Amino acid sequence: MQPIQPGTRPQRKIDGELHPSPTGLTTVYMHQQVSIHVHIPDGLFPIEDRTPNSQTLSARPEISIAPTDPDRLRQINNFEPGSEHAHNSSHREALHGHGFPADLPGLTRGAVVELNRKDWAVRAGLFQVPNAPNSDVLVFKSGGAVVEFEERHTILDQPGKLRLGIFGNRGNTGNYRQAMAMQDADPTLDINDVMVSIRRDNLKYGFYVNAEQQLINDVGLFARASWNDGQNEILSFTDIDRSVSGGLSVKGSYWGRPSDTVGIGGAINGLSAAHRDFLAAGGNGLLIGDGRLNYGTERIFETYYAYSLNKSFTLTADYQLIINPAYNADRGPVSILSARLHGEI
Repeated sequence: MQPIQPGTRPQRKIDGELHPSPTGLTTVYMHQQVSIHVHIPDGLFPIEDRTPNSQTLSARPEISIAPTDPDRLRQINNFEPGSEHAHNSSHREALHGHGFPADLPGLTRGAVVELNRKDWAVRAGLFQVPNAPNSDVLVFKSGGAVVEFEERHTILDQPGKLRLGIFGNRGNTGNYRQAMAMQDADPTLDINDVMVSIRRDNLKYGFYVNAEQQLINDVGLFARASWNDGQNEILSFTDIDRSVSGGLSVKGSYWGRPSDTVGIGGAINGLSAAHRDFLAAGGNGLLIGDGRLNYGTERIFETYYAYSLNKSFTLTADYQLIINPAYNADRGPVSILSARLHGEI
């Protein structure tokens, strides 16, 4: 289920027009994925032994090639799926500066190949992108690519992981500086109409780092940083160009409920100079746009408790405090209380 994205405003821009956005509503998704595994003889490399779950391609893949069927998948399931320690935090699914391509429900089509060893893994994927920002139409005319390296280690006998990824999405987007220059030349023009008129194939690229480390049994840290170039419009999800986040989670084994989790986390999100100038000039982003902007980094504090109802369902109570929501220092702070029901069958 898709959590509320922090700092967004309830509107979507589709084909140049603003429409009400279902902010705060859950999204139910289904996808089917086909995996092809290539065996490497034992002894050539040690193979990671892991059990299957909703975020892995299989229980013990050596080389996995996973083309999707005509239904759609979530890229997040295979790339930067989020720390185990952040599993119930809303930061788990908010990829921030990693602008992964997807339609409005958060799905896409593509293919993933993964080489998985005991202490490391490398995976790469190609995916369809929307034909315009906030569009529900996916195309292969352009596309998105991502490559990720995962390292697994132990520190003082405590397990940890580090993921490094680079991505590039080429899609039908407008350039912030070009739109502002055209409006400066003719102030009678609406900057949002200008942006639609100059859309063409543009590249957005960036990187992310994702880390998790168990401190003691059932207590772990998680952290993430991401960045994109911030020169052209974002195709999917939310308006973020730079982000750092992290937190701490504790399993309920310490109070007799081993399947429960309590956690705290925080995030700082930001925009590129070109992006913030575009919004200040009256531009609209995917989900934000006040007509002017007194810019400030968006800062979020979160705490949650995930209560295990049974083996299949978890109910999470969540509180977020947002400073400078939607990067506007004239707004907020805002407190958000929410509940999420997660089920796997």
